[in-house]
Amino acid sequence: MKHLTMVFFSSLAIIALTACQETPQETAEDVAGAAQEAQEESGEKRQEAVKESSEAEAKVAEEQAEAGESMESRAEAEADAANVRAEEQYKVAVTEAEGRHKIAKEKCDAMSGADQKEACQEQADAALDREKASATAERDALRTQ
Repeated sequence: MKHLTMVFFSSLAIIALTACQETPQETAEDVAGAAQEAQEESGEKRQEAVKESSEAEAKVAEEQAEAGESMESRAEAEADAANVRAEEQYKVAVTEAEGRHKIAKEKCDAMSGADQKEACQEQADAALDREKASATAERDALRTQ
């Protein structure tokens, strides 16, 4: 009985290990799917950024058009518009970085060794963290007080 149980669990382990390994075709499909999704998300964020920036610019134009407005309220409207542009650029940059991260993770999944996979995923995570930090720094530099 012990022998039969041992054979069963050994067979189960072999099946589980072979089922976890993606074929090159599956990996290519996963990477292509992640790339397509990242492209769509990036396009949506860019459209949102254009809309938000346009609305902020319209507010600036409205402030400038009103005859009785002070220079201070115009300056505030311009600062608000600059802050909106900075925030929208940040959102686009983060969305694009997350898309590249998804693609990298899919490529990592295709690796055979657990150590290779883990190292690859750590590199992908580190790259995402660097890109997010860069986007944050750029956003903060563009913001006005």
